[in-house]
Amino acid sequence: MGKQLTTPQGKASWPSLREPDTRFDSDGFYSCKLHVSESDFDKFNAEVAPIVEAAYQAECKRQNVSELRMAPSNPIRVSDEGKFEIYAKQKARVHTRRSGTLEFEVAAIDVDGNECDMPDVGSGSTIKMAVEVSTWYMASQGFGYSLRLQAVQI
Repeated sequence: MGKQLTTPQGKASWPSLREPDTRFDSDGFYSCKLHVSESDFDKFNAEVAPIVEAAYQAECKRQNVSELRMAPSNPIRVSDEGKFEIYAKQKARVHTRRSGTLEFEVAAIDVDGNECDMPDVGSGSTIKMAVEVSTWYMASQGFGYSLRLQAVQI
């Protein structure tokens, strides 16, 4: 389990927060791209970088190598349109042998910090996201990380 962080406030782009997106995965996933200012982008990236670096060093040590190939994708990125973007996602349903099917949702938090029902959040909505940094290694892709979407503050 990774460390939970809160993104800066930004504008949601193509969010799937109330209902999971099942277009490419029948189990679905929740996701949101958040467009933030350059300074907020740099600050958030500075929070994430040491967590990812520590996990990278641990994976290098575990594999007894000095360097690993980095995965080509990155959830903290500058989009093709030049927007500073933070991308987080969360599976809606996971099938396990031991526990069966596990269901996940994204919590909605109002400005007072109280949990509420998830409203219809559309592109352009101003939100913050609570995310968990999750690192991974796959021989075919290299070392990478993703941001697991835990909650949004509306």
